Amino acid sequence: MKKLLLCIAVAALAGCTTAPRQIRLMDLRTDIHVRDQRRLPLDFPKIQMALFKHQKACGSAPVFAVDPNDPSYATITLKTRPDAGWDRTILVDLTLLSNFTVRTTTYSYYPGVDKQIGQIFNAITHPAVCPKP
Repeated sequence: MKKLLLCIAVAALAGCTTAPRQIRLMDLRTDIHVRDQRRLPLDFPKIQMALFKHQKACGSAPVFAVDPNDPSYATITLKTRPDAGWDRTILVDLTLLSNFTVRTTTYSYYPGVDKQIGQIFNAITHPAVCPKP
Protein backbone atom coordinates (compact mmCIF):
# COMPACT_ATOMS: atom_id res chain seq x y z
CA MET A 1 0.00 0.00 0.00
CA LYS A 2 2.82 2.38 0.89
CA LYS A 3 4.52 1.66 -2.45
CA LEU A 4 1.30 2.42 -4.31
CA LEU A 5 0.88 5.74 -2.51
CA LEU A 6 4.54 6.56 -3.14
CA CYS A 7 4.13 5.82 -6.88
CA ILE A 8 1.02 8.03 -7.05
CA ALA A 9 2.80 10.87 -5.24
CA VAL A 10 5.84 10.61 -7.54
CA ALA A 11 3.62 10.58 -10.63
CA ALA A 12 1.71 13.63 -9.37
CA LEU A 13 4.91 15.55 -8.66
CA ALA A 14 6.35 14.60 -12.03
CA GLY A 15 3.22 15.98 -13.68
CA CYS A 16 3.61 19.25 -11.78
CA THR A 17 7.20 19.74 -12.85
CA THR A 18 6.43 19.22 -16.54
CA ALA A 19 3.37 21.48 -16.60
CA PRO A 20 4.10 24.68 -18.53
CA ARG A 21 4.27 27.89 -16.55
CA GLN A 22 1.41 30.21 -17.42
CA ILE A 23 2.77 33.60 -18.51
CA ARG A 24 0.78 36.59 -17.27
CA LEU A 25 0.48 40.01 -18.87
CA MET A 26 2.57 41.53 -16.08
CA ASP A 27 5.30 38.94 -16.82
CA LEU A 28 5.37 40.08 -20.43
CA ARG A 29 5.50 43.82 -19.70
CA THR A 30 9.09 43.84 -18.45
CA ASP A 31 12.24 45.45 -19.84
CA ILE A 32 13.73 42.07 -20.75
CA HIS A 33 10.85 41.42 -23.19
CA VAL A 34 10.92 44.82 -24.97
CA ARG A 35 11.52 44.15 -28.67
CA ASP A 36 10.81 47.55 -30.27
CA GLN A 37 10.07 51.19 -29.44
CA ARG A 38 8.99 53.89 -31.87
CA ARG A 39 6.73 56.86 -32.47
CA LEU A 40 3.87 56.97 -34.90
CA PRO A 41 2.64 60.24 -36.45
CA LEU A 42 -0.96 59.04 -35.97
CA ASP A 43 -3.58 59.22 -33.26
CA PHE A 44 -5.72 56.32 -32.00
CA PRO A 45 -8.64 56.80 -34.44
CA LYS A 46 -6.25 56.76 -37.42
CA ILE A 47 -4.51 53.62 -36.12
CA GLN A 48 -7.82 51.88 -35.54
CA MET A 49 -9.11 52.88 -39.00
CA ALA A 50 -5.93 51.54 -40.61
CA LEU A 51 -6.40 48.21 -38.84
CA PHE A 52 -10.04 48.06 -39.98
CA LYS A 53 -8.87 48.66 -43.56
CA HIS A 54 -6.22 45.97 -43.19
CA GLN A 55 -8.84 43.53 -41.84
CA LYS A 56 -11.07 44.22 -44.84
CA ALA A 57 -8.24 43.90 -47.37
CA CYS A 58 -6.43 40.91 -45.88
CA GLY A 59 -9.00 39.01 -43.82
CA SER A 60 -7.23 39.48 -40.50
CA ALA A 61 -5.51 42.20 -38.51
CA PRO A 62 -3.91 42.76 -35.13
CA VAL A 63 -6.42 43.65 -32.40
CA PHE A 64 -6.61 47.26 -31.19
CA ALA A 65 -8.15 48.10 -27.79
CA VAL A 66 -8.29 51.37 -25.85
CA ASP A 67 -7.79 51.12 -22.09
CA PRO A 68 -11.30 51.55 -20.61
CA ASN A 69 -9.84 53.33 -17.56
CA ASP A 70 -7.64 55.79 -19.46
CA PRO A 71 -8.25 56.75 -23.09
CA SER A 72 -4.63 57.90 -23.46
CA TYR A 73 -3.50 54.27 -23.44
CA ALA A 74 -4.27 51.43 -25.81
CA THR A 75 -2.87 48.09 -26.90
CA ILE A 76 -2.43 46.14 -30.09
CA THR A 77 -2.11 42.38 -29.83
CA LEU A 78 -1.11 39.79 -32.39
CA LYS A 79 -1.51 36.15 -31.36
CA THR A 80 0.60 33.54 -33.11
CA ARG A 81 -2.43 31.22 -33.02
CA PRO A 82 -6.03 31.78 -31.89
CA ASP A 83 -5.64 30.06 -28.50
CA ALA A 84 -2.23 31.59 -27.73
CA GLY A 85 -1.41 32.79 -24.25
CA TRP A 86 0.75 35.80 -23.44
CA ASP A 87 3.90 33.77 -24.15
CA ARG A 88 2.84 33.50 -27.81
CA THR A 89 1.33 36.98 -28.19
CA ILE A 90 3.04 40.13 -29.41
CA LEU A 91 1.87 43.11 -27.36
CA VAL A 92 2.22 46.73 -28.42
CA ASP A 93 1.52 49.30 -25.71
CA LEU A 94 0.40 52.65 -27.15
CA THR A 95 0.54 56.00 -25.37
CA LEU A 96 -1.20 59.01 -26.93
CA LEU A 97 1.01 62.07 -26.49
CA SER A 98 -0.11 65.69 -26.20
CA ASN A 99 0.89 66.41 -29.82
CA PHE A 100 -1.44 63.59 -30.99
CA THR A 101 1.35 61.23 -31.92
CA VAL A 102 1.73 57.82 -30.34
CA ARG A 103 4.66 56.29 -28.50
CA THR A 104 4.82 52.49 -28.83
CA THR A 105 6.58 49.80 -26.85
CA THR A 106 6.42 46.27 -28.23
CA TYR A 107 6.83 43.18 -26.07
CA SER A 108 7.30 39.52 -26.90
CA TYR A 109 8.15 36.73 -24.50
CA TYR A 110 10.35 35.11 -27.12
CA PRO A 111 12.93 36.92 -29.28
CA GLY A 112 13.06 36.53 -33.05
CA VAL A 113 9.70 38.08 -33.86
CA ASP A 114 10.97 41.04 -35.89
CA LYS A 115 9.02 39.91 -38.97
CA GLN A 116 5.73 39.79 -37.04
CA ILE A 117 6.44 43.17 -35.44
CA GLY A 118 7.06 44.58 -38.90
CA GLN A 119 3.73 43.14 -40.04
CA ILE A 120 1.91 44.91 -37.20
CA PHE A 121 3.34 48.30 -38.12
CA ASN A 122 2.94 47.67 -41.85
CA ALA A 123 -0.75 46.95 -41.22
CA ILE A 124 -0.98 50.44 -39.72
CA THR A 125 1.15 52.35 -42.23
CA HIS A 126 0.15 50.38 -45.37
CA PRO A 127 -3.25 48.84 -44.54
CA ALA A 128 -4.02 47.66 -48.10
CA VAL A 129 -0.82 45.59 -48.32
CA CYS A 130 -1.27 42.02 -47.08
CA PRO A 131 1.64 40.02 -45.62
CA LYS A 132 2.99 37.22 -47.75
CA PRO A 133 2.41 33.74 -46.28
